[in-house]
Amino acid sequence: MKLKIISLILLTAWVSGCATGRTKYEPYTSSGGYSEANVDEKIMVARFAGNAFTNKGDAAKLSNFRATEICYEKGYKALRIYDIKDLSSSQTVQKTSNYNSQQPTYFSGSGTANTNINTYGGSGFANTNSNFSGSISGGGSQGGSTSWQETYHYPTFDTVFSCTNQAYMLKFKPKEISADDMKPFVKDLMGAVQVEEVMDGSPNKGILDNGDFIIKVNGSRVKNKAQMMSAIDSSKDKEKIALTVVRDGQVKTVNAVAIDGTSIIVQETERLAIQACTLTEVKKRPICAGRMPAGH
Repeated sequence: MKLKIISLILLTAWVSGCATGRTKYEPYTSSGGYSEANVDEKIMVARFAGNAFTNKGDAAKLSNFRATEICYEKGYKALRIYDIKDLSSSQTVQKTSNYNSQQPTYFSGSGTANTNINTYGGSGFANTNSNFSGSISGGGSQGGSTSWQETYHYPTFDTVFSCTNQAYMLKFKPKEISADDMKPFVKDLMGAVQVEEVMDGSPNKGILDNGDFIIKVNGSRVKNKAQMMSAIDSSKDKEKIALTVVRDGQVKTVNAVAIDGTSIIVQETERLAIQACTLTEVKKRPICAGRMPAGH
């Protein structure tokens, strides 16, 4: 199975000059919105692309909300998120403002100037008046420009997920490893999943080691978390799942145990829905009815 996003609608467009607010939660338009695509028969990708007025954290919530909404609308009680990809972008624009100003005319015309000269100390005082004509003019213009840079951010998130009514887990922290990083260990030019840490209480303590690279589940090659988790959910015998791993440069097979994590996944799905339903963009969507937290 190839984890490849096929025709995921469009990449995020720059915000249009007429945009005056946050991107609405609606099908994708030139200023953003949501879209989705099938990766294979089980795995999907939901995307939310925002414009420059959209908060980045809210865009991530809305991407997860779209995935949740899809699963609820299909009649599933939960979704399993395999990955959340930050595809946000930015654009820096040079702005310039030009200005011109006209200097005022100080004086133009003719008139009479009265000059009063008072002389004290003697007997009386003297006033003198003088008339003149002519002009004293100013005027002219001056101008200049101011320039600066403005950076606009366009948040875009992809949520890779599948809808489910039952989910299983091996209870370890997975990390995706690229095909380039796996070249020293495999010949098929594919990625893998590394065991970063086997969690406390995991039934696979002593079966999996920290640092193991998982390359197959029940004989089928897996190159990322989505493929690995999907294969685990599909395993018939959850008590004996054959994992092919690369450990200390050697390929070996171990039998892992998967535990039922359905209740955990259902609770997480509900949490994501409630978290997003506080946003103005989606609070009136059907699945938010009865899920609004107190005070909203």
